[in-house]
Amino acid sequence: MKKIKIALAASVLAVILAACGGKQGSTSTFSPNQDSIFVSRDGNFSSSLVETYSAEYSQEKFQAFVDGIVSSYNEEKGLGAVSANTEGQAKLPVAVNTCTLEGGSAKIIFDYASGTDLIEFAKDQKDEDNQAEGLEFGKASTFLNQGALLEAVFVTPKDGTNVKPEKLVKAGDSYCVAVDGAVTIQTEGKIQYVSKGVSLQDEFTAKTPEGKSYIIFK
Repeated sequence: MKKIKIALAASVLAVILAACGGKQGSTSTFSPNQDSIFVSRDGNFSSSLVETYSAEYSQEKFQAFVDGIVSSYNEEKGLGAVSANTEGQAKLPVAVNTCTLEGGSAKIIFDYASGTDLIEFAKDQKDEDNQAEGLEFGKASTFLNQGALLEAVFVTPKDGTNVKPEKLVKAGDSYCVAVDGAVTIQTEGKIQYVSKGVSLQDEFTAKTPEGKSYIIFK
């Protein structure tokens, strides 16, 4: 996220290229060590910005800086100068979930009201790592009924073998995220099938190529 990263320009060393953490059993939580997008089973979207830094930078000033950017963005959207969601109220287009400086790592997690809000905020912030042209979520059966999944060739991540149409039908109750663009996606549930060209970092994390991709997860 270039605009926010500018604040750490004098101290940034490199983007961490490790897989996201917080994964166990059949469910993962979003504890990222890289710039990535998280999709929950409820269809909620989050994104992360992770940088290493070497210069002195206070938690208080960093938090205020990030809150200021998000507050200004939401105000421009007509939602008021606020940076955090309030329980019982409609979600903000973008909200700060966490913002921490610890052990030489600066980490920010943003929550969004929709995939469209994530895309628009990423464009506004020139966030090339999380920049997608499209993000859609739903049950696999919905995408199948719309004919969208018939556009792609699906493979089983474990062995790369092609998935027969009847297996996609059986996976109808699973969740599906359609991604247009090259990004890193972490899903709350284990990834079951992916369209050809998508590569897995682990059971919950995938990298999509340019163009349209699909990830089906449990």
